Amino acid sequence: MLFPTVQDYLTWYKRAGFVDIKIKFIAPEWYEGKGYGLAIVGRKPAPGKSPLKLGPKKEDVEEPFSIKRFLVFVPRFLMGSLAGGVFVPMAGLLTLNARKKKYQYLAKRRNAPKRAT
Repeated sequence: MLFPTVQDYLTWYKRAGFVDIKIKFIAPEWYEGKGYGLAIVGRKPAPGKSPLKLGPKKEDVEEPFSIKRFLVFVPRFLMGSLAGGVFVPMAGLLTLNARKKKYQYLAKRRNAPKRAT
């Protein structure tokens, strides 16, 4: 699983003591599906520590940089850079294409003959 489910996020917010939790799905203009991104807000009714108990960390960032850590870091860095290098231009092209379609649609509507009423 690359990303947690909506239900996982809701559970974490509730366990952390938030109330009035609201979810909004967000997406760039070129995305036509549902569930591209998620914005979550909630209200913490009282100050203080979170009641959420987190499990153990999967990796220790204080650990000295060793050969093992280097061998894990390099592929992660390269794959992340490659993904970003592909996604950023692709998102730009898809955004331009979506705007072009939108303006073509609006121009067509503006130039369409008026209906008799």
